[in-house]
Amino acid sequence: MRLGPVVVAAAGCLGLPAQAFDSAMPRSAPAFSLEQSVQVRTIGPVAVSRDGRLAAFGLAGHYFGFPVIPRFGYDNNLRVLALDTGELRYATSGVAAKTRPVFSPGNDALAYESEDDIWHVRLADGRTTRVTTNGGRDTGATWSPDGRRLAFVSTREGSTDIWIATIEGERHGINRVTSDGMAKEDPQWSPDGQRIVYTARGPLDFYAQGVFVVPAAGGTSQRITPNDGFDHSQARWSPDGRRLAFVSDRAGYMHVWTMEPDGGQPEHFDTGRKDSTSPHFDVRPVWSPDGRRILVSANSQGRYELMVLTVSNRSHTVVRNGPGQFHEAGWRHDGEIVYVHENAWSPPDVYVGPERGGGRQLTFSSHVAFREAHTARMERVAFRSTDGLEIHAWLLSPRAAVPAVRLPAIVALHPNGYGQFYDHWNPFFHFVAQSGYALLLVDQRGSSGYGREFRRAQIGNWGTGTFEDVRAAAAFIKSRSEVDPGRVGVMGLSFGGYQTLLALTRTPDLFKAGVNLMGPSDRRGRPGDRYRQLQIGASEKDDPALYERISPIASVAAIRSPILIIHSDQDRNVPPEDSYRLIDELERHGKRFESVIYPGEAHGLADPAHQLDSYRRILTFFDRWLGQ
Repeated sequence: MRLGPVVVAAAGCLGLPAQAFDSAMPRSAPAFSLEQSVQVRTIGPVAVSRDGRLAAFGLAGHYFGFPVIPRFGYDNNLRVLALDTGELRYATSGVAAKTRPVFSPGNDALAYESEDDIWHVRLADGRTTRVTTNGGRDTGATWSPDGRRLAFVSTREGSTDIWIATIEGERHGINRVTSDGMAKEDPQWSPDGQRIVYTARGPLDFYAQGVFVVPAAGGTSQRITPNDGFDHSQARWSPDGRRLAFVSDRAGYMHVWTMEPDGGQPEHFDTGRKDSTSPHFDVRPVWSPDGRRILVSANSQGRYELMVLTVSNRSHTVVRNGPGQFHEAGWRHDGEIVYVHENAWSPPDVYVGPERGGGRQLTFSSHVAFREAHTARMERVAFRSTDGLEIHAWLLSPRAAVPAVRLPAIVALHPNGYGQFYDHWNPFFHFVAQSGYALLLVDQRGSSGYGREFRRAQIGNWGTGTFEDVRAAAAFIKSRSEVDPGRVGVMGLSFGGYQTLLALTRTPDLFKAGVNLMGPSDRRGRPGDRYRQLQIGASEKDDPALYERISPIASVAAIRSPILIIHSDQDRNVPPEDSYRLIDELERHGKRFESVIYPGEAHGLADPAHQLDSYRRILTFFDRWLGQ
C-alpha cells in the first residue's frame, strides 16, 4: 500500500539560501537546528603550496555524515588562503563545481577538476583554461616539476590510464602514457620530471593494488612493490627522488613503508594497530622539505590523529589527537604543519601550528556557534557478530535522556563496503539522537580502520557476512537497557541502503521500519562488474541462484515493515531505475511504502533544500512507525 506518492522534489523548493563562506569569526546563534546545519559549507580537499605559504580548497556540503560536492547553483569556487596572514580570496569564478586543487611548482597557478575535466587558473589574473575536454572523466591532476605539463587519470579510451597534457600558451597537447588494461590512480612526478609513480590494480585486485613507475615519455611500466596479494598505494617521492613512501597492509594494518624507486625490500614504520587512512581515503604521506620526516594521518578507533615519522630511526610521534579528526596535513616553510580539524560540533576548518603544540584556526566554515552541548552523547561500543567477529560502532543517545524512559532506536549503516563511521562533523545523526532516539552507527565487516583481515572479511560473502553483522547489531541495540526492543528501525545510504533492504526481506520482523537511501535492490543482470564478482564469490553466469538470493527485489513479498525510499534521478553509482523497479514491486505486492526522487542530484544529495527535505521525511517516517 503506497503511503504517499512518488514525489519529485523541485530544486530549491524550500527557498534556503546557500550560506556564504568567509574567514570572519563565527557569530553567536540560537540552538542547533537542521535548517542551520544544511546551510553550513565546509572545507573540501585542501592543497598546500610547495613553499608552505598558501592553501587552496573548494567547499563541500555533508549528507548522511559524508561530504558531497554541489554541482550547480551554489558558490562552488576555489579559495586561496594565505597561511601567514589568514587572508582569503577567490581563485575561480562561475557556477560549476570545482574541487581537488593542486598548486603549480611556482605557486602561481592551480590545476583542478570540474565537469569531469582538468582545468587550470593563473592566480595573478584569474585567467582560466580548460585543459581537457569531454572524452571521459579526467581526475587526479599533478604538475610536472617544470610546471609545463599535467599528468592525470582518464577514462577517455574506455580504460583508466595515465595521460599527460602539455601546457604551452593556448595549445594543450594530450598524450597517453599507459595502456595495459589495469585501473590506474594517483600519478606523481619524480623530482627530475623523468618518471611517474602511480597505483594500479587488475580487475580482481581491489584489495591488492600495486605501485608502478613509468617513464614520463611513455614506455614499459615497472611494478616496484611485490605482487604478493598485499595492498600498496599512495606513493610519494622523497624531495631528492631517492625514496618512495607508500601505504601498505603488509603488516596487517595500513602503515607507511619506504623503498627505492627501482624496487628492493620495503622498509616498515610500525605504528601498531592503527590504519594510516583518512576520511577521504586519501592518505598522502607527506615528506618534510628536508626529507627527514613524513607526516601522515592514522585511524585510531574512528578518530584520526596526525603522526610524524622519523626516517632515520623509523620511529613515530603522535602530534595531534583527541576528539574528532585531524587530516589533510602538509608542511609549512618554517616547520609548522597545516591540517584540517573537525569534530561533532565543529565543521572541518584549516589550522596551522607548530609540529608539537596547539594550532590556530584560519577558516570558520560556520556562522553558527555549534556547541558540544548541542550534540548527542557518544559512546564507543563493540559486539560479536554471529560468527564471533568483533564489530565496532558508535552509539549516540540524547544528552537529556530520562533513565526510566526507554528510547526508540535506529541502526545506521554506512554508504560503502570499505568506509567507516567517524567521530566527525555529522549534524544530522546528532539531531536524530537529540530528538529522542538511540542511534547505532555500525562498522560492519569490510570497513576500514580495523586492519587487513577485517577489511577483507566480506570477500566471497558480499551481502551475506555483512547481513549477519546487521542482525547482530539489531540484537545488541535491543539488549540495551535504555532501548525499547519493540521500536527499532534501520536506515542506510548506498551499500547501507542495500543492507537495509536485505534486512527487511530476509528477517521481516527484525526491524519495525526501514529507510533505503540510494541503495541497489537488484544484483542481477549487471555483467562486467568483476569487482563485485570478487566480493560476491561467483559470477552470475556460474551461480544465478546466488544472485537471486542477494537481490532484495526478488523477495519483496516477504517484507512486513514499512519502508521509505529516497533516490536521485542522476545517480550514476546506483541508477534510479533500481528504485523505480523496487517501487513497482512494492505496489504489486501491496506493501506499505513512501518514496521520493530528487532531480538534478547524483549519488548523495548536495542541494541544501533537498537535504533538509529528506531529513525531515526520515524523521517524520521514524516518528510515525517507531512511536515517537
